[in-house]
Amino acid sequence: MSVFLFLGIALIYGRYARWPFLVDPPDDLRWVYSHSFLKRYVGTSGLVYFNYLVGTVFVSGCIYALVKSLILGIR
Repeated sequence: MSVFLFLGIALIYGRYARWPFLVDPPDDLRWVYSHSFLKRYVGTSGLVYFNYLVGTVFVSGCIYALVKSLILGIR
């Protein structure tokens, strides 16, 4: 769970800081790197929104699991 929380925060912050490998990866890596593949079809602005969406889903899923396990006592 902590791995997904870290990845979610990294995706959200990387979008905010405009890290090149997250928001504008090289097109040559489209066969091995999913962000390059997505950039080809949705463009740079679509890739920025995708990073934000996935990061938000990861963080909210981790918060949900944490609340569920700590407050409600359900595993």
